[in-house]
Amino acid sequence: MSLKKGHRLTCTGIEYELQETVGAGGSGDVWLAQAQGSLWAVKVLKAGADHKKIERFDREASFQESCGHDHVVPVIGRGEHEGHPFYIMRYYPETLRRVIGRGGADARTLLSYVEQIGAALQFAHEHGIVHRDVKPENIVVEGESAALADFGIAHFVDSSLTSAGDLVGNRDYRAPEQQRGRDARDVGPAADVYALGLIVNECFTRETPAGPSYTSVEASHPLMSYLDPIVARMLAQSPGNRPSVVDVLTDIRFFEAKKNDEIADIEEALRLDDNVPQGDAEQFDPLFQQASEDIWYATNLIASKTPAQLAQYNGNWHTRVGYQADAFLRNLCVQSRLLDLCRNEFDYERNIYKGGQFYNPLDVGGDSKHRELYDQAQALVADHPLPREHDLSGRILKTFASCADYHCDELLTEAVRTVADVDENLLDAPILWMVNYLASYVPSIRDVDDLADRVRINGWRSATFDENKDDAELFNKIPRVLDPDPVFEAFKKSWDVAITRNDGRRCSIMFRTPSEYQRFRAYALGCAEPQSLFEADVEDLFRNAVRAGGITQLGLGLDFDVSNTLARILGLRDI
Repeated sequence: MSLKKGHRLTCTGIEYELQETVGAGGSGDVWLAQAQGSLWAVKVLKAGADHKKIERFDREASFQESCGHDHVVPVIGRGEHEGHPFYIMRYYPETLRRVIGRGGADARTLLSYVEQIGAALQFAHEHGIVHRDVKPENIVVEGESAALADFGIAHFVDSSLTSAGDLVGNRDYRAPEQQRGRDARDVGPAADVYALGLIVNECFTRETPAGPSYTSVEASHPLMSYLDPIVARMLAQSPGNRPSVVDVLTDIRFFEAKKNDEIADIEEALRLDDNVPQGDAEQFDPLFQQASEDIWYATNLIASKTPAQLAQYNGNWHTRVGYQADAFLRNLCVQSRLLDLCRNEFDYERNIYKGGQFYNPLDVGGDSKHRELYDQAQALVADHPLPREHDLSGRILKTFASCADYHCDELLTEAVRTVADVDENLLDAPILWMVNYLASYVPSIRDVDDLADRVRINGWRSATFDENKDDAELFNKIPRVLDPDPVFEAFKKSWDVAITRNDGRRCSIMFRTPSEYQRFRAYALGCAEPQSLFEADVEDLFRNAVRAGGITQLGLGLDFDVSNTLARILGLRDI
């Protein structure tokens, strides 16, 4: 007979009254039951189950009953009712699926769920068990606690229940090796890592990655951007390229703790700044919290992104707080821009030398007017001093003095405008506006130590923090993360290359013949419009080519060179 609401199942002398079904699978149903004033979950094997399903059901119950892990749903008893084997579990009122669907959970809670489920999988893998059906519906939640449920199709180390043709796992969370036509006996712990990677991304984006291109965690949770490269490794097409669950948890715990420590240090420094509004903690604590997080995030962007990548970010993101660069950053930007001005003028002048003509440079020692121009330039540079290791004044003045006098006049006029432009963009600006400006004009910005300590809150603008309008959109257009493996596959189909991943962030591409390298280089450059940003990205691919024995090696970054530039060359992304 089929079970219905009101049926009573007895286990260890306690009656459990069935209330309603709260889950269903291929082999069993999960009921909400009541006993002794508490709610419980009861999993009941469906009638007509074959011996394999009965054995799997028994294995599942035995493991969950004996494992004692905090984040594996505990089985507290087993029994049989009118031919239906069943077991009793602790009841959790929600699944992770419902939490994700409802939205609103804070990032710390979601990350805690991920760590808890990762710990459960680590325990299972260490005991020779592969879950094979990790999905949000099989993760149950109560408050801050999460647990992994349903080991019904798990593979146990000493089991012969898995057959080559078994199709195991939910379609949306199957690893490539779990797809139809693959040998199910080859499905190992890496399949659980793949499913967990999908879940990590889904927790923060509320989208399940489908295909090689998907929304990044960073787009909605900038402070969790360190998760994106971790997820990318977890979603590698080849099981051998995925990290273990232990490695995933190690990375998450390290980068989360590092982030929190660095943000705390930034906030402490901001609170000691006399130019920042002080007063009622309830009013200004949110200001310091947002500012410290903004500065941490922005300075990490400078360290990890190219100017072309930074151009994708919305400069007016988080405009409630105004920021200003300290004197060192301001002067570094001024000197960098002055050197650029002088170099551009110098390059313009040198073009006429090809035709046998020439310009007369300044005669600083013999012409008083020339000396006056030079002194004005020297005074301007002296007004923006830098420590010796960053000082550009010698190069600025040497390049300036190499130009014709009337061009030097123009340079001085433009230099005054440049200083004003630097002040406009660095002394009261949104954080990402400032970052973009610095990355665009200061080539050495990544070499600056303690960059976060050199960005401060602008007291004038931030005094009205509560009233200021904000722009929550991080990107001008949300970019998609692209799995590099399909890019590699497409590349190898079209070109005679060997590809090796060096680590989680870079790869090595070997062209076996000089002609193949030259053919690809010509093709790639032909894909880009002359003088475009994309052309610059393509040229960067070949900048550090190494040739030996007729073989050419390119060292490329996975995050941008492969997933962006190479993908566009191969037609996997729009140019």
